[in-house]
Amino acid sequence: MKISRAFPQFKGKTALFIVTGVHSAVLYGVRNGEIRKLGEFQVLYPTYSDRESFFESAGMGHIYGSGAVYERAKDETRKRFLRELKKNERFIISKEHVTHIYIFAPIYIARNVVGTLPNDMRSKVRRIFLGNYTHEHPFGLLGRIRQQKDAEEKILPVQEQARKILKITKDITKRKKANHS
Repeated sequence: MKISRAFPQFKGKTALFIVTGVHSAVLYGVRNGEIRKLGEFQVLYPTYSDRESFFESAGMGHIYGSGAVYERAKDETRKRFLRELKKNERFIISKEHVTHIYIFAPIYIARNVVGTLPNDMRSKVRRIFLGNYTHEHPFGLLGRIRQQKDAEEKILPVQEQARKILKITKDITKRKKANHS
């Protein structure tokens, strides 16, 4: 779909948006004023029947504990999710000439999402937005990038001004030292 002029257009560049939740992901491609959904998937928790994961601890003629583990296998589900994400990313990166990568992921999985990228693509990560944005419209994601760029542009002139002030003060201190010598 066409991107409104109010948002970054990515002219001459190809950006990959990796938007993940806990166990779902959406991948968008952005190029020359257009955004496309390139992939989407979800990994579901395994379901168990009533007492499928029953356990019992015993030893020396005594039973120490027993019961059913109804806790979902979170670690195994997260591993399956990251494997699926890695597979989808590699497929898309091989098809598209990606120059920029933006990651939208919850704080507890963001590092793992970066780890699924190929080594040569990790340097192309421009920004990581922490949070679950899987249900946000692509224009909302572009709006977040625009807000970030606007904030950086407001900071840069202040930094340049600070450098000028520091340079002036250094020059003044050098002159004072030269006069006293």
